[in-house]
Amino acid sequence: MFLKNKLHPTLGVIVNLTAEKSDYRKIYPKDLPEQLLIPLAYKDVYDVLIEEGVTPAIAVGMLSVLGVGIQEYEKNEKIRTKL
Repeated sequence: MFLKNKLHPTLGVIVNLTAEKSDYRKIYPKDLPEQLLIPLAYKDVYDVLIEEGVTPAIAVGMLSVLGVGIQEYEKNEKIRTKL
C-alpha cells in the first residue's frame, strides 16, 4: 500500500484500476478526468461551495491562491450524536 501511494499519479491510477482489491473507494473510468486533470485546490473550493455556500468558498479560494493549505472534511454524524 505504501509503495502504491508513492507512485506517479498516473501510474497510481492505473494500478488502482487494475487492482482486485483496493483499500479506498473503487475507482471507475468515468472518474479519471476529475482525478487526473482537476487540481486539488479547485476541488476543495468546490466542496466548500457546495457544503458551506459562496462566502466561505471565496475565502477558501483566496487563501488557496496565497498558498495556504486547504483541507475539507466531511461531517461525521455518528460523532456528533454521541456528544
